Amino acid sequence: MRRRLTLVISTAAAAACAGRWSPPAAPAPVAARAPAPAPPRDPSTLRYVPGAGRYHTMTEGSVEVMGQQQTFDSHLYTSAVVSAAGANVGVAVTIDSASGTGPGNEGLGAARGRAMSLVFTPTGQPVAMTSADSANPAVQGLSVELRELLPQLPVGAIGVGTTWSDTITRHVPAPGVNLTMNIARQHRVVGWEDRDGVRVLHLSTTGTYTMTGTGEAQGQSLEFSGTGRNAAEQFVSAAGVYLGGTSADTTDVNVNVVSAGMQVSTRRVQRASVTRLP
Repeated sequence: MRRRLTLVISTAAAAACAGRWSPPAAPAPVAARAPAPAPPRDPSTLRYVPGAGRYHTMTEGSVEVMGQQQTFDSHLYTSAVVSAAGANVGVAVTIDSASGTGPGNEGLGAARGRAMSLVFTPTGQPVAMTSADSANPAVQGLSVELRELLPQLPVGAIGVGTTWSDTITRHVPAPGVNLTMNIARQHRVVGWEDRDGVRVLHLSTTGTYTMTGTGEAQGQSLEFSGTGRNAAEQFVSAAGVYLGGTSADTTDVNVNVVSAGMQVSTRRVQRASVTRLP
């Protein structure tokens, strides 16, 4: 307080000696600052749109049977053309090449050149499928997997944390075996993200399933029962284009050899990634 009073007195005295007092010069005007750019506006709803693209699916994992483990891997390159199909979207898929090693991938190369057509709702729910014309179990298995090619989008407005559930009954092709899977899944909107300069919607899906069936091998009647779990992280652009994702799956199956009264336990662990190619 004393310092401020001294400053006032000194200023007044200096003005008196000068004979007059002049106000301080007005400060120079400050240039107006440009407003910050608005953040990207994410769409409130999202639907798949017509277009074309190529995808690479890489799968790897292991199968353990009675303590003995075998590994496997596969590479699948596909071309997909999305077009309008009335109120839905049609997807024509061509398998450009397929290769793999290990159990379950025998004859996978026969899938090359095979084509199939699928119909989805605009939010990615499967409606119909015409599978590749082949009796090869590996090719049939690819047809079943491609039925879930597009991740499901929320039907209504997109909100972070939005969840919804669905159930699927799926037939699993295998030589001499009739297997059925009942799958319960929960989907969740993680949110909008920037990936490689593209605005994308991040979707997370978890699921559990049961498996039952019967079959025959080397004249022996077999009964199958099992459980599994899976999880996937998928990405769809704000323009409505599927960009790929990752998934993991674990299946435990008990095989009952009826005539021998013996059970064989197996475990299959699988990881996969799907990448949209430039």
